[in-house]
Amino acid sequence: MKKYLGILLLAISTTSLTSCLKDGPVNLPPGGSPPVIEFSTNLFVAPTSDVNSPVALYTKSYDVVPSATLELTIGYTGGAPAPEDITVNLDNDGADKIAAYNEYKDANYEMLPAEFFSGMPSSVVIKKGENFAKFTVTVKPDQFDFAKSYALPFHIASVSSGTVSGNYGTILVSVGAKNKYDGVYKVTGSYHDLSFPAYTGYFPYTADLETISAGTVDVFNEDLGTYGFLFYTNNANGDISYYGSFSPEFTFDPATNKIIKVENAYGQLAGANKRSAELDPSGVNEYDPATKTFKVKYFMYQLGAKRLTFDETYTYQGPRP
Repeated sequence: MKKYLGILLLAISTTSLTSCLKDGPVNLPPGGSPPVIEFSTNLFVAPTSDVNSPVALYTKSYDVVPSATLELTIGYTGGAPAPEDITVNLDNDGADKIAAYNEYKDANYEMLPAEFFSGMPSSVVIKKGENFAKFTVTVKPDQFDFAKSYALPFHIASVSSGTVSGNYGTILVSVGAKNKYDGVYKVTGSYHDLSFPAYTGYFPYTADLETISAGTVDVFNEDLGTYGFLFYTNNANGDISYYGSFSPEFTFDPATNKIIKVENAYGQLAGANKRSAELDPSGVNEYDPATKTFKVKYFMYQLGAKRLTFDETYTYQGPRP
């Protein structure tokens, strides 16, 4: 059943991507449409933004280090390599795009301060006979404010030959620092629904722990494709479901690695069922830096009453992209 769910989610994802922004990269036949110059859409992974976004937004997270690099690629899509050297003039003029994205997604991105990055070139050259030019920008993750959401715009101001892409001539890159709990984890354990005892947990599953602050992470369920917890209803149809408006948010004490709080990532008392989370003090509730694992027990409350109990173990698999 887990495999089938993955296939379904992949199919949905693939459909979304193939209907993406209308002038995405294509291989044009020689003598066809004019060549287009654009930021490569294979920068990191698929865009964080959806297909209707006014600008493509990508996400890049870093360990808390003094210096790290962000590599970008500009492509020539003309069905053949560039017939001549093509100068691509760049700037990071994109405040309007950040504002448009914030309005569209009700987000709160702000421009990455100039002192937090360096090395932005004024131009790059796609050499004759080639299809790409790359450049790197240096960022300073140890200076990032965990409480803020930063975006760095990249804009193709002009080109010496060809046409600037209407959709990928400007992109946003969300850059953030990762705390020491951030990463991809395998989650095992058990849960009980006190209202429906026949339900059983969808274990194991893969979770991305995403940095919110120096000691806080939200849990993104990769198997579900969003923030939430999957379970088997164990009915005649073998249905799988999940609890809406509920996903744990863990807060650790970075000095002791103890979990000191669990809340609902959607907000305490979220949704029509007023769902909230609470740490169960009977659990181990502590991160082991030697093994990069932690055990945690917590509850979900619904309309003021305890409904779910969780006893989970998170085992580190690797870093998030």
